[in-house]
Amino acid sequence: MKEVFSKNEQKGGKNVNEKMIYLDMDGVLANFPKDGAGTYRNVGFFERLEVIEEGCTIYTTLKRLGYPVTVLTKCPDLSHSKSEKTVWLERKLQLHTGGVKVIFVSEEKKKSDAIGRKAQLQSTDILIDDYNKNLVEWQRAGGTALKFLNGQNDPKTWSGISVKNIHELLEVLR
Repeated sequence: MKEVFSKNEQKGGKNVNEKMIYLDMDGVLANFPKDGAGTYRNVGFFERLEVIEEGCTIYTTLKRLGYPVTVLTKCPDLSHSKSEKTVWLERKLQLHTGGVKVIFVSEEKKKSDAIGRKAQLQSTDILIDDYNKNLVEWQRAGGTALKFLNGQNDPKTWSGISVKNIHELLEVLR
């Protein structure tokens, strides 16, 4: 694995060792089924998603190691989607006890625009996502994009860095 960050690099007065980690939900923490595009409009869809163990291990390990982690998830404009995703996160990751930050992003908006940054993203703003479109937009905005390999997506479609478990991610973050 190649090292993404120089230990002493400074950018805009911000030390790059101060990483901000953003984890996607669907496809990283929760298994969004291949046929989900047609059924996610059904009430109860998001609450019933299965856990992706490696993704949840990444989340819990990063939190335990003291990394600032935010769940950054696209949310369809449906009456039930935000509340169901919240319930899923509370049940599966026990967010209510950890004070974890969640940012819900409308489908029309870029994830890089949703985090409330007035300036361009930095290399220390790290998105872990399974969807190439989100990764490309994040990189174009100045952040670091890491593709999560969940067993459903093709690693050959992404020319950047990919990770499939916490060990690979920690190598990249060093």
